[in-house]
Amino acid sequence: MRWLILLVCAAPLSAQTFAYTPGTQRYRIEIATQNQRDQNGGRAPAEFDYTTKQVVTVHLTQQSRDTLALTVTIDSIDQESALDAPKQDLSWAKGVKLTGMVSPTGQIYAFDPPASADGNLRGLYGGFKYFLPALRASVGAGTAWADTSKERSGKRGPFDSVSTQRIVMSKVTGDTTYAGQRAWRIERTGSIALSGQGTEGGKVLRVAGDGTIRGVQYVSVTGVYLGSKVTQIMRLVESFPDTGDGPASTQTIRSQIVPL
Repeated sequence: MRWLILLVCAAPLSAQTFAYTPGTQRYRIEIATQNQRDQNGGRAPAEFDYTTKQVVTVHLTQQSRDTLALTVTIDSIDQESALDAPKQDLSWAKGVKLTGMVSPTGQIYAFDPPASADGNLRGLYGGFKYFLPALRASVGAGTAWADTSKERSGKRGPFDSVSTQRIVMSKVTGDTTYAGQRAWRIERTGSIALSGQGTEGGKVLRVAGDGTIRGVQYVSVTGVYLGSKVTQIMRLVESFPDTGDGPASTQTIRSQIVPL
């Protein structure tokens, strides 16, 4: 009840200048992944679900007036699955530091793995590239904007390269109290388009996919990321040009980030 009274009595915030505050924060991340693949012969889709839990430390350092150095350190990571199968060994990731540069409002300047990085490290960089929500320099209730990103990854499984385009619409739907702090509530909706090509068994193999992103994120008015809940759904179809489309697969990822 006390929390509700504080929320109702707090005066609405007008638009104000926003920037992330340099400092160190820790977060718990839980990602539940559901993979479903169609099967031929009228059989039920094959499913493989697992949950990844992580604790990370995020450090922001002022480099210049318009640049922050971003370091993400993997403190712990584990994966659980209901399947009676060996767990994926993620011990290699513990202690790994991911580094990059962002603007004071969270726009990515650089967040790329070293040229010598293997597929595991490249995937880790990809997973944390948009960890900090990118906002605008002036933020207030009703502020809205769109972000478009295009990326081309290196070899992924049988595919020599995969191109991904994301278009995300963001809107500040109001100010609230979250995790004990005055915060902006940001709703995000978006679309994903993916395509790639490689070889399998000496034949050309293509992949195409489309997906959606829906979620809500919270950032304190003093410039600290306070967490999020996001759902991403992706449908993929692999095909050989001479035989047509193969079975489709759907991946649903539900993630939650909370500050510690």
